[in-house]
Amino acid sequence: MCPFDGATQEPGGTSLGRWAGVAAPPEGVPPASVAGLPGALNFQGGTPCWNGPARSLRVELQCGATHQLLKVDEPNRCEYRAHLATPAACTQQLADASAARAQEAMALVERVRRNSAAEL
Repeated sequence: MCPFDGATQEPGGTSLGRWAGVAAPPEGVPPASVAGLPGALNFQGGTPCWNGPARSLRVELQCGATHQLLKVDEPNRCEYRAHLATPAACTQQLADASAARAQEAMALVERVRRNSAAEL
């Protein structure tokens, strides 16, 4: 997936669509809850499915420390949805909350490590 260009299932493979702009958030989801962005990346007009619609891809963004594809599914035939973590989706508030969760997780790991060492 290349923002502002296109998306393929494999490099040089089946087209999932060309850049079609920023999609509106899912119905019932306020815009501010989609990673602080107005929506998701939208790709349309990909390779047609056999006896079906042209493939399309919606990439929902969320704040993350690195670019990481978290999940891809097919909610409807030939309509793909991906979840991508990226620093580009982070607001300062989301970044601070993510850092706080990471510190809490590291503290938990350290407590488990100390308890395990004490049991030996």
